[in-house]
Amino acid sequence: MMQAVLYFEEMRLPAELLSCLLVFLLPFAPRKPHFKRKAAVGYAIMVLISLLYFPIFLDKETSRFRMLTVFWYVLIMLLAMVYARAVFVISRCDALYFTVSALLSQNIVYSFYHSFIARILYPQLRMNLPALSASQDRWHEGEDDPVPFIKYLLGTILAAYRDFEDRFALVETKKSALETVRLATKNKIGRFTKQDIRELCPALSVSSVEGALRKMVASGELKREGSGKNTCYYRTT
Repeated sequence: MMQAVLYFEEMRLPAELLSCLLVFLLPFAPRKPHFKRKAAVGYAIMVLISLLYFPIFLDKETSRFRMLTVFWYVLIMLLAMVYARAVFVISRCDALYFTVSALLSQNIVYSFYHSFIARILYPQLRMNLPALSASQDRWHEGEDDPVPFIKYLLGTILAAYRDFEDRFALVETKKSALETVRLATKNKIGRFTKQDIRELCPALSVSSVEGALRKMVASGELKREGSGKNTCYYRTT
């Protein structure tokens, strides 16, 4: 499984680089004859060339020369320039400018997705990054240990089942909106918002959730803080 991920990651770079290059050049640069055929063939050749990285750099005898991988990625960039000039009518300077711009854009998008979106949407991933990193140690030498990754994957599946069980408990028997919301609040620790309760009670309408929260605040079961979008609640009992 890890080998498949590595092959995908290596193929991803030229594929995304050429995609960015095409996005930049298609609206402005004149196209050469047989544009579609040349673009498709060149795209496929670049992706296949990227796979040469493994027999060249990941062999045990050449693993000490990993610093040479820098020149490999320079070669990929030069091939992208050749690709641009093969399918568009542009000068060498334009090819260099657009290739560098495409490379920067590809890296910004990749970094934004992995460093920002993944950590915002999946905070649990940030907590388990050491386990994921441990599973890749010494993969250059073919001695990587998949156990940390397997444990992380099984832990994620277990957490999903537990979350499903908690949500199902709220709707497995017919209850009033007030009782359903009350059970949902008992599953929350510390402060929570109306949206948190709505996620736990998808069968209830917004007005039903709001009405139940108001009743619980009035009865003293909950305390409300803030106003508008910043409103949050916490249990008093």
